Amino acid sequence: YPGYIRTIDGGNSWICDSIPEIPNGLISQVFAIDADTAYMAVYVLTSSNSKGIYKTTDGGNTWTNQYNLNSDNIYDLNVIDTSNLFYLTTTNRLYRSADGGNRWNLQAVFFGATAQAISFISVTEGWVCIGNTIQHSVDGGISWNNQYTNLGNNFMAIKMANNGNGIAATEMGSILTTNDY
Repeated sequence: YPGYIRTIDGGNSWICDSIPEIPNGLISQVFAIDADTAYMAVYVLTSSNSKGIYKTTDGGNTWTNQYNLNSDNIYDLNVIDTSNLFYLTTTNRLYRSADGGNRWNLQAVFFGATAQAISFISVTEGWVCIGNTIQHSVDGGISWNNQYTNLGNNFMAIKMANNGNGIAATEMGSILTTNDY
C-alpha cells in the first residue's frame, strides 16, 4: 500500500500510515489545509480505479476518493482552500474545482512539451512549468503567457508564495528563485 507520514504535534513526532484502498498507487502530492483536512493525489502505474484525488477530514485517519480519474494520472495538485483546487494531468490538461472537488472543469490543454508542475496562489493567479518554460496566468488558468525560458533544462517543480517569492527546479537539479514575480 502507498505509505505516507503525518504529524499531529507540529512535526515533533511522525506517524507512519498507509491507505489499504489503494493497493497499487503512488502518492504524487499531499496538500494539507488544516489539522483535519488534506487532499492527496494518487498516481497509478497499472489500470486501476484507485487513482484520483483523495480527501481526509479527520487528520488522515480515513481517506475517501474525492475524484476518480478514468484514464489520466495526476502530475501535480494545488489546493487554494477547501473549495478551490487545481490539478494537472499526465496528458497536459489543467482542471479546476470551485466546490471542494465534487465537480471539475477543464481550464486548459497544453501542447508541445510536457507540463510537469503548477503553483496557484489564488483562484486567478498561477504558474505552470512546461518543458523549459514557466508560464503565468492571471485568469484562473484559462490563458497563459510565457514568463521565463531556461535554455537547456526542463522544469520539474515550482512553488510560488503570495509575497512575491518563488522557487523552481529543473530536471538537472538547478534551482531558480525569484522575489519579484
